[in-house]
Amino acid sequence: MIFAVGSYTNHSSPAIDARGRGISVYKWDDLNDTCRLISVYQDIRNPSYLDWDSVSRRLYAVSEVNEGTGAVIAFDLDENGSLTFLGQQKGPGRAGCHLTVLPAENRLFAASYSDGRLTCYTLKDGDVGPVILNHSYKDGGPETSRQKSPHAHQVLPGPDANRIYVCDLGSDVVWMHHLDALAEPPLAALRVPSGYGPRHLAFDPSGDFAYVLCELIPRLLVTTVNPANGKMKIIQELDTVEPRKTDLTTPAAPATSAAPAAVKVHPSGRTVAVSNRFDDTIAVFDTGYPERVNLSLADRFFCRGKTPRDITFSPDGSRLFIANQDSHTITNRSFDVSTGMPLNVWGSEINTGSPVCIVML
Repeated sequence: MIFAVGSYTNHSSPAIDARGRGISVYKWDDLNDTCRLISVYQDIRNPSYLDWDSVSRRLYAVSEVNEGTGAVIAFDLDENGSLTFLGQQKGPGRAGCHLTVLPAENRLFAASYSDGRLTCYTLKDGDVGPVILNHSYKDGGPETSRQKSPHAHQVLPGPDANRIYVCDLGSDVVWMHHLDALAEPPLAALRVPSGYGPRHLAFDPSGDFAYVLCELIPRLLVTTVNPANGKMKIIQELDTVEPRKTDLTTPAAPATSAAPAAVKVHPSGRTVAVSNRFDDTIAVFDTGYPERVNLSLADRFFCRGKTPRDITFSPDGSRLFIANQDSHTITNRSFDVSTGMPLNVWGSEINTGSPVCIVML
C-alpha cells in the first residue's frame, strides 16, 4: 500500500507549527505493521491537499498560501515512488485548500478559502492547462469571526458526473455547478442551518444520500440527493463530539470548541468516519446501509494525536489513517472490512511533520 502525504511547510498563522517537508510518499507493509518513507518532494510550499489520477499516474497538489495566488501543480509518479514535476498554473487564490481532478473530462477544479473562489483548469496529457472558470461566491453568514465573506472549502464531483459541488463555509451553502454549463451561475444545492459552516461532504455509495460535515457547529448532516436536479434535503442531524452540559438542570448543548475537518465513507458503505480537531477524536457512525440510511453513533475514540485533519481509509477498508497535524504524526486503526466498524487494534505510528492530507496511490 502506497500513499502520499501533504503537509504545511511554512505557515503565516502562529497557531500552526509548520514542520512539513513537502509531499512525502510512504509504503505501508500491512503484514509486518511497518511503514517506509520512499521519497519526498520538497520544492513546494504548503501542499495542503492532493488528488490522484490512477490511470495516468499523476498526482496533483494545491499550494496553500495566504498572499498571492498560490499554485496548482502536477507530478508524475514513477515505479519507484518518486515524484517528477510536470508543470503548474497560478491559482486558485489565497489559501487554496482543496482540489479534485476529473480525468475523463480533462478538468481540474480547485477551491480557494480566503477568496471564496472556484477555479477550473483544463488538463492536457496530465498537465495543468489554462483557467477556463474563475467563479467568486457571494455573501456571508451570522458568525462574524468566520463568515464575513464566502469561504470555498471543498470541491467534489457528485453521483451524477455532470455536477460539481462546493462547500462554502462562509455563506452556509453547498453550491452546485453543471459541467456542461460552467458559465451559468451556480445553484444552491443545500442551505445548511445558519452559522453551521459546511466544510466537507461525502456521498453514500448509492448516490442517493450525502453526508455534509459542518465546522463552526460540530454537526454531521445527512441529506437526500435528488437525482433529477441534484439538490439536497436534510433528513438527519448528528453531533460529531460529545455534547457538553452546562449544569445538572439544563439539557446538553452542542460542543462548539471542536472544529470537524474531514468526513469519509468506509468502502463497505456501512459506516461514516469524521475527524474532530481540538476534540482530538474520531467519530464513527453506523449508516444502516444497505437496508436504509439512518445514522447512529457507533464509536468515538481518541485519535492518539493532536488536531486530526484528513482521514483516509485504505482501499480495502481494513485501516483508517489519521493525519494529526499538531502532533506531527499519522496514526492508524484497524477496521472490519465487512461491517466498517473500528477494531481495538492500532498500527505503528508514523512520524512526519504537520500532515494535512493523505491520499492513497
